[in-house]
Amino acid sequence: MRNAAAASFRDVVSCARQPVILRGEEWGWLHLLHGKSQPSRTDLRTLERAAAAVAITLLSEREHGARSAQRQTALLNRLLLGDIIGEKFVSLGLALGQDLRGRDLIVVTACAGDGQPFKDHTLARLFHDADWPAVVGDTGDFDTAVVGLSAGSDPSQVRITLSDHGVGGGISRVVPPAALPLALRQSRSAASVAAAAMEPQVRHFDDLGALRLLVALSEGPELTRYVEDELGPLLEHDALAKNPLLPTLRTFLDCGGNKARAADVLFIQRRTVYHRLEKLSGILGIDLTQIENQQRLQLAVRGYDLLRKPTPRRT
Repeated sequence: MRNAAAASFRDVVSCARQPVILRGEEWGWLHLLHGKSQPSRTDLRTLERAAAAVAITLLSEREHGARSAQRQTALLNRLLLGDIIGEKFVSLGLALGQDLRGRDLIVVTACAGDGQPFKDHTLARLFHDADWPAVVGDTGDFDTAVVGLSAGSDPSQVRITLSDHGVGGGISRVVPPAALPLALRQSRSAASVAAAAMEPQVRHFDDLGALRLLVALSEGPELTRYVEDELGPLLEHDALAKNPLLPTLRTFLDCGGNKARAADVLFIQRRTVYHRLEKLSGILGIDLTQIENQQRLQLAVRGYDLLRKPTPRRT
């Protein structure tokens, strides 16, 4: 029993105990219930050998899991780099114990939060528990998984499962093996948008709309230039101001330009919103009541969010 008190069984029945040591760390205790006042030397030697055998088995399983994770990561990196085609990826995945043959495939790019990769193969266990074969690996700032779905299954279940476990990231379209490189790009684009959100969320590539264009622009300097052109004066103001105005602009735009609704969301009086919007118009030099200007600023704010958050590294 891992982390059990050393003498817990002694309170119930006579027993001998031996620690199970992994790499110098006490992992737990092995108990021998002997029903005698004192165990024999044979009993103690048997207990010692059993504890050593348990430690060796556990250590072997850990190392096997680590090697499997390394091989899966290497396989995913080969796909990312274009070193192998999708059909070859499926074939090599079978050699790693992940049978993706004859299944609908999707690609998931995910992170645990704050742009950090998962620890202790969390994502792999999640797919294993859901009975979805998956090649999973740490491909940089994000984890990537090629997941096999059974015929006729609902792909939305993957999104639901990720959301239920607090996993944020992006999901590609369902693809055949030949289109896996395209699906990788789709999932990474969706993950970029998900990472820019204020709270963890799962985004599907088909739901991105115009944000797909912003993700593509973020790979070069053009998005940065656009954000600076549209929001530069406001960002300079907020960098020195005690009460920044970007949150008000963001809420106003998210509310479709409805001032009353923005006031409700911000929990402030309408006249305060009116005053802030007048100040924003002066700083930005545009009329915020114009739909065209609202659309420009909405794209700029989304682009600003993309540039601030970590995004999957491109190959």
